[in-house]
Amino acid sequence: MQKQEQVNQTIAGRLHQLVDMLPRQRQVSLLKELEGEMPAEKRRFPREALNIAVDYTANDRIYRDFIKDLSAEGVFVETRRHLTIGQHVVLAFALPESQIPIKFVGEVVRSTADGAGVKLKWQDNH
Repeated sequence: MQKQEQVNQTIAGRLHQLVDMLPRQRQVSLLKELEGEMPAEKRRFPREALNIAVDYTANDRIYRDFIKDLSAEGVFVETRRHLTIGQHVVLAFALPESQIPIKFVGEVVRSTADGAGVKLKWQDNH
């Protein structure tokens, strides 16, 4: 058995012990909390990893960063700028296969130190 597998088994075993000691209600609460941190299960559409430039407006300013993944519903923009959940942004980018710029209005639905998840609301034809 490799060392990493041993470490993983030790962690899993210790977590199991700790969870077993919790009251049933706290176990259920912890389970719901952990399931809520599993973003892949919340997604309705698969994401495609990519690295394309995006120009976007937020807080009355124009920025350029990179889209790291894309789905039918949204994008993840890698940025160090703080974007607020609920904030509306206008994004302009070209898909690799077309190079024709498209413009979307989106809403920030997730904000982390690495970037922001933006749900695409509608295409802006202006």
